[in-house]
Amino acid sequence: GKLTIQQNSELTLTVSLASSSYTYDANAHALENAATTNAASGTTTIKYRKAATEEDPAGEWTTDLATLTATEVADSCTIEVQATNPNYSNTAKASATLTITPKTVTFTGETDTRDYTGSEIELTNVTTDGLVSGHTSNVTYSAKGTEVDEYPGTITDETAVVIKDADNNDVTANYEITTTAGKLTI
Repeated sequence: GKLTIQQNSELTLTVSLASSSYTYDANAHALENAATTNAASGTTTIKYRKAATEEDPAGEWTTDLATLTATEVADSCTIEVQATNPNYSNTAKASATLTITPKTVTFTGETDTRDYTGSEIELTNVTTDGLVSGHTSNVTYSAKGTEVDEYPGTITDETAVVIKDADNNDVTANYEITTTAGKLTI
C-alpha cells in the first residue's frame, strides 16, 4: 500500500518580516533580517519585492532580499514578502518598511574675543558636525567689527542651506539642518 499526506486546510503558513531603519549615510541599505515562516518541514520558497507606489509600479519578485535597497530618505519603501510551501495550501504574505531617516547636521559660526586693533576684525570659521564625508555645503558665516563692542554674526539660514555630494548632486533632503551664528567680542 502507500501513505498519502495531503495539505491540511486547517494549517496556515505564515511569514513575518521585520522593518529596518537607518540614518542617512549615503550608503545603500537593505532590511537587516530575512523573512521567517512557521513551516514545520518541506521546502519553503520566499520571494520579495518593493511595493507599488503612485510613482513606481511594483518590481519583480526576487529571492535575494539584499538587492532591494534604499540609499536616500526618498528611497524609503515597503518591502512585500510572500512564502509558499507544498505542505500548505495558502500563500503567506506580509510586508515591512525600509526607512532612511534624515541625518542631523549642525553648522555653528565661530565665537571669539579679540583685542581692539583699530582695524576691522572678521570671524568666518564654521564648525560642521554631522556632514557625510565628501559632502559640501554653501554655508557662510561672518561676524565683524572695528570698535570695542559685541557683534552678532550672520550665518546662512537653515532654509537656504544646500548640501551636495561628491558628484555635485543635491542631497539636502537627506539632512535635518541647524545653523547657529556665533559672535565677535572686541
